[in-house]
Amino acid sequence: MMATRQSARYSIWSDPFGVSSQVVSMFRWSIRHSLALIGCLSVLATVAGLGQDKSIPAENAASSVQWNLLFIGPERAAAISVTVTADEGPLVKRRKLAGMLLQRFDSDQDGKLSATEAALLPSGAKASGQALGEQWKTLDRSPTDDCLSLDELTSYVNEQLGPAFQMSTKPPRLAQSVELAERMDLDHDAAISAAELLSGISVLRRSDLDDDEAVSVGELQPKPRRAGLVRPTTAEAIQAPIIPVDREEDVRVAVERVLKTHGQDGREQSVALTRIQTPDGKPETYDVDGDGRLNAAELTNWVQAKKPVVTIVATLGQGRPSAVQVQQGANSQTGPKVSLTVGGAAVDVTAMNNRTEQTDSAKLYRLRFLMSDRDKNGYVDEMEYGSLQLPAPFKDVDANGDGMLFREELTPFVDFDAIAVQARIEMMVADEGKTLFELLDGNTDRRLTSREIREGFTRLASVDRNHDERVAQSELESRFKLTFSFGRNQMFTPNANPQNTPVTPRLRSQSSGPIWYRRMDRNLDGDITWREFLGSRQQFTKLDQNGDQMIDLIEASTMTEKTGGP
Repeated sequence: MMATRQSARYSIWSDPFGVSSQVVSMFRWSIRHSLALIGCLSVLATVAGLGQDKSIPAENAASSVQWNLLFIGPERAAAISVTVTADEGPLVKRRKLAGMLLQRFDSDQDGKLSATEAALLPSGAKASGQALGEQWKTLDRSPTDDCLSLDELTSYVNEQLGPAFQMSTKPPRLAQSVELAERMDLDHDAAISAAELLSGISVLRRSDLDDDEAVSVGELQPKPRRAGLVRPTTAEAIQAPIIPVDREEDVRVAVERVLKTHGQDGREQSVALTRIQTPDGKPETYDVDGDGRLNAAELTNWVQAKKPVVTIVATLGQGRPSAVQVQQGANSQTGPKVSLTVGGAAVDVTAMNNRTEQTDSAKLYRLRFLMSDRDKNGYVDEMEYGSLQLPAPFKDVDANGDGMLFREELTPFVDFDAIAVQARIEMMVADEGKTLFELLDGNTDRRLTSREIREGFTRLASVDRNHDERVAQSELESRFKLTFSFGRNQMFTPNANPQNTPVTPRLRSQSSGPIWYRRMDRNLDGDITWREFLGSRQQFTKLDQNGDQMIDLIEASTMTEKTGGP
């Protein structure tokens, strides 16, 4: 017989009155419309208040949040101001979470939590988990009255969830973590010459683990594996070129990064004025000692001045398209995606309204609940719990600790967690510039052959901006993408599955050329080397008309037409 029961802790979130369904329906209809009216008046009052009181901190605004960032480009560092406007911003969502906690634990429904009720609050401002116990008293601050109000619960949620603005970094492509330039830069001058590129053929041969006369993206990883699988570099291991600078500690980190990135001219304790981009074009304003450079103290003053070169306003609309507006000097751009150049790098800015992820994740877990309940007894036990794939231990979700997880317990947990995830604004930074490996990989098969390396400098000529026949890392295209959204559930982000990633080259079978040529090209790179050739050395030399120690399609076809074979 299917087990049924009413969870005491969730009774208020389900049917607290126990009256007829018709009365409950009428009551809910009345409450819903009353709350809607109150909510509208509340929003209008908030907006009106924001327009009148300029002293309110930006993070206290319900409709928008503002941050100051420092972008460290390949040529210069520049200040950026970001404002994200949302119809239901992160602080509104956080107050909603506080209201859910109040509704759940306010057993006497007096609009506040008594000492007994507050002691049951889960630690970490989560839907459930270990109770705070006596620690709840640290939350009783304004006023200290031996109970917790909605405002005090909101402060608790804010403290536990952290800043309303968070920055994440998109995991790099495998080609971004290869050790290629370091192996080819034989004179260690941070640039690759044509001669070094040719000499690099023998250097890279040592990395050819499968001995197929080509080096793949997997073989050039810091820790390559023969099996063709590598664990990709995590986003946390990559330093983003953007740093928030609203906190004193962040300013210190930003100054250190600027000195490390742009103080590499033999004087790493300061940077040249040309390495700083200001809105008025006068970085010398911050050069207090007049030496034509900015030291750590002068850089600190510049960062703390927060005078942006670029101002970004992103709108996460509800029921309308999201958009970004970018102001750079006298130029202004608006649209779903805006492109600009700052600090010597191309930057694409876009906004994504991902509100639906909140309901999508809840629906997904409800579906998983049905699938996890293998014995169809109406609840999930600890043995079945793993199939839910919830990011929380079983005991935290099983509210009353009876070893049976019912849907009535799961629903408020996943709903609360989904709102908490989106109770922040996220800026994801993605590095979309092409790497040296990708520039040399002419046929995009995720490996480098001898021919691609030999002819590589022809392809690199377009990035050799100063025409010194050397390609420095700073000359490679720097392109970044900034995406603003509500906080993203891990299931819907590129960071979701940091599993081993296949790095098998994209091999393309030969469909043209003589049959003997196609059969001898065992590594499918379009060339036949002496190791692959099945004939005599004399035949190979005769076919290799340009003497490059490789027989290509044209040479094979030409000789076949003349002689009928190799």
